[in-house]
Amino acid sequence: MKRKFRRKNGSELWTLVSGNPLFGEHGQFAAACPLLTDITQRKHSERVLQRYAEALRALSRRLLDVQEAERRALARELHDEVGQNLTTLKLALDRCLESGDGPSHIALERARFVLLDLVARVRNLSLDLRPSMLDDLGLVPALLWQFERYSAQTHIQVRFTQSGLEDRRFGLHVETAAYRIVQEALTNVARARRSL
Repeated sequence: MKRKFRRKNGSELWTLVSGNPLFGEHGQFAAACPLLTDITQRKHSERVLQRYAEALRALSRRLLDVQEAERRALARELHDEVGQNLTTLKLALDRCLESGDGPSHIALERARFVLLDLVARVRNLSLDLRPSMLDDLGLVPALLWQFERYSAQTHIQVRFTQSGLEDRRFGLHVETAAYRIVQEALTNVARARRSL
């Protein structure tokens, strides 16, 4: 058993109290000899380690917050700025295609195909970084959307059941962590399936 004492100078003294049995000459129990072991330094080290662990947890939370903020900003930038510019370029290509024919028409058609592919890639990248519906609608709608998207891309069906979560919102950290855990699990399933 651990016990704390105060020294005369006010400092703490932590001890580990144990006992050794003493037996008489015929083998019967006679008494217990208490043994006190000074564990003050160990208790101090435990407290220091606990403070470091708390600081590490706080740093980890901060790192995740910064990562998610960067993902959110990059996803919005891709969607808003890059997406708008690509859409404008697509409209201009469409107008050129309507008015022309011949060799330049074939080149424009190829350019339009490349542009459509780029638009889809930018959109997917934006959604992979941080789906806006996670912030706007919450965890359950974002997960349902993710399952549908995942099944369409991988042809792996996802069965998801929940109870009492329909219109419920959780803290930003909880929703983000849960979404990322599910996203990583789905990625691992798809990767494992490809390796079979």
